[in-house]
Amino acid sequence: MGCRSEGGVRCLRIFVITDAILIWLIGGAIFGFSMWLLVDFFVNEYQAATAELKESKYVIYVFVAASAFMVVYSLIGIFGAIKPSWKCLLVIYLVCLVLSMLVLIGGTVWCYVYRFQIEIKLKQTFQTIVPNNYGKNTMVTRALDFMQSELECCGGQGYTDYKNSDWSNNLQINDVIGNTNNNVAPLSCCSFYDRNKDTQDSNYQTCQMCLDQPSGQNILVCSRENPYIWKKPCNEAVVEFFKTNLGIVAGVAIGVLTCQLFGIILTSVLLYLYNSRYTPYEANNDDVVYEMARCQEKSPYPTRGTGPYANLYTN
Repeated sequence: MGCRSEGGVRCLRIFVITDAILIWLIGGAIFGFSMWLLVDFFVNEYQAATAELKESKYVIYVFVAASAFMVVYSLIGIFGAIKPSWKCLLVIYLVCLVLSMLVLIGGTVWCYVYRFQIEIKLKQTFQTIVPNNYGKNTMVTRALDFMQSELECCGGQGYTDYKNSDWSNNLQINDVIGNTNNNVAPLSCCSFYDRNKDTQDSNYQTCQMCLDQPSGQNILVCSRENPYIWKKPCNEAVVEFFKTNLGIVAGVAIGVLTCQLFGIILTSVLLYLYNSRYTPYEANNDDVVYEMARCQEKSPYPTRGTGPYANLYTN
């Protein structure tokens, strides 16, 4: 009976160590990815577009702190499971598991409940940023150019945002190819942006909206749209971008929650065994050899000590 108890506890310790290593690997991967997001040029370009996108950097800071916390407490769990006499480390590990799991569940529920409000607020920010900030703020202009070319979108709510905008009103162009101030968008709105972005010809530094001139007083009416201009609004493109990557975030969250749940269960059982019917015993080689010889020869030798090897092979 003593042998089976010792083997079961050792097996349970291996499971705890394996689960803690998985949490450590996931935490390390999230930490590395979060640090990359903080320093990546393209991500910083996106964040510079609006105040709401700038606030997303605080979310990245949270991921950095949370992943670093995962790395630290998983190491505590590994050392606590390796050394049976360090039960206090397992207690700390168990408390950290419970706290981090509750925080992760709370954050997931909050994002799910307020997902529509977040989407609406994000879309609303683009209603004024294009007409009022494009061309004035260098950082915003560069961020929107990058966003429009990469996400294949134009304007906050469409390319018509650039009609009568501050940018178009201050634009000096030569009307030789049908372009007027109310009929052009930035070059980043066109599919040939990469080909013409370095051109010195002012006539090819913008993207024509309509192939014919808008007639009448309604300058928003366009009978022949330029087939090379992006039709998708950037507010929808940004939301789609986040929704596309939401599956990856959800998969990582489920993986972390699963590992944490198994860790809580396994660590709780291991601590229960330590505190009830199992006492960690550091055996020496003499005890093992003596007990094996006694059991092999079937001799009535007395047992040595009360450790796990005291009744080896005894039913």
